[in-house]
Amino acid sequence: MADAELSWKLQDYLDRKQEAPERLIANPERCEGELMSEDEIEEYINDAMRALMVMSEQGSERLEQVRSDFFADLEFLVSIDRLAADDYAEIIKPENYEF
Repeated sequence: MADAELSWKLQDYLDRKQEAPERLIANPERCEGELMSEDEIEEYINDAMRALMVMSEQGSERLEQVRSDFFADLEFLVSIDRLAADDYAEIIKPENYEF
C-alpha cells in the first residue's frame, strides 16, 4: 500500500525536500489529516474522485498509483477517526471507479 500523504508531518516534507503546507509549519508535530476540517476532508475526497475520473478518461499511466495513494490516505483518515469505516468501505467500492 502507498504511503499516506495525509499522515506526513513537517519533518516528512523536509525529508522529501517538498514544500510543506503552511499549517504544518505552524503545527510541526501534527499531520494534514489531523488538521483538516470535516469540510476539507469531504472536498479532498470529492476532488480526488473527480481527478481519478479524468485520469481514467485520459488513459493516464499514473491512474493506479494515484488511486493507491488516495486509498492510503482514506485508510489513514479511518485510522485516526476522521473518516467512518462505513464511509471508507463505500468510497472504495470498485463500481465507483468504473468510468
